[in-house]
Amino acid sequence: MKVCFSGGSGHSGSVIAALSRLPQVELSGFCKTYDAEKMNAIRHLNLPEYPSLEIMLDTVHPDILVSDGMFCRHTPDAIAALERGIPVFCEKPVSISEEQYNALTNVLHAPNAPLFWAMQTSRYMDCFYTARCLVQEGAIGQIRMMNSQKSYQLGTRPAFFSHRDQYGGTIPWVSIHAIDWMLWICGKRCRRVFSSQSSLENRGNGSLEMTAITLMELEGDILAHVNTDYYRPQGAPSHGDDRLRIVGTTGILEVREDQVYLMNDQEDGRSPLPLRHFPRLLFEDFMHALNGGTDCLITPEDSLYSTYVALKAQEAADLGHPILL
Repeated sequence: MKVCFSGGSGHSGSVIAALSRLPQVELSGFCKTYDAEKMNAIRHLNLPEYPSLEIMLDTVHPDILVSDGMFCRHTPDAIAALERGIPVFCEKPVSISEEQYNALTNVLHAPNAPLFWAMQTSRYMDCFYTARCLVQEGAIGQIRMMNSQKSYQLGTRPAFFSHRDQYGGTIPWVSIHAIDWMLWICGKRCRRVFSSQSSLENRGNGSLEMTAITLMELEGDILAHVNTDYYRPQGAPSHGDDRLRIVGTTGILEVREDQVYLMNDQEDGRSPLPLRHFPRLLFEDFMHALNGGTDCLITPEDSLYSTYVALKAQEAADLGHPILL
């Protein structure tokens, strides 16, 4: 199966990571979504480069498009492929505006629309997968509250991060990971969302928000919160620091430093628990779904819904008041 890449600014490395398990996959070309795009994940592969997405799609006729370019390009590039009958493996957020989101959903709601998945990478991390398994097994009873953290090093970002109409916002780009893992772990929908954000002290990066806080009221009166920042020091031992705390009626789960800790009547929370491991990698799971598999960690509906909630959270921050979903 021929796979082509539109851009390489996000998590397209998840495709490369799965190649050894997918001998039927042939990487067949790429196009950039802006002139200075580095294509870090695939530039060492010596793939043919095409001058535009349309030329690549109509020349190569790929079986799959990986949409991973400048964030404002995710939706139009995905639509261009979907309208040609090509399944799409898309970086999140899949859209950066309500207008884009509506255009994409209209295409995907058409009869016999090709498969569309977002790169919801956190679901395949052992720590979050383990947390979900424990919740489903009743280790903490009924979820009442969830708190998450996304803290990143700013480093040197591409120029488009400075422009909201190209970047989309820190909530849809960064906070969306935590929004997705919380919705996925608890299995609930969002009823109302409020956010606040700040671009102060952003080191000359235009409109880039350096801090953001999002509060979601979920079904079942569950409160879910995520705080996001780009202030992780360059001397920190890792690029990011992801954390999750889940409060249940009979226990508490914590995810920190890629480990899982449980406090309930049987566990004291002092030592990390053994991690569970999902047997397929992210892109491998996408291929499984493409071949008719149904036991996957992502669905097309999930791929859209996490972006929808993140966009509403961004809108709430921009407007300064809560939004009902």
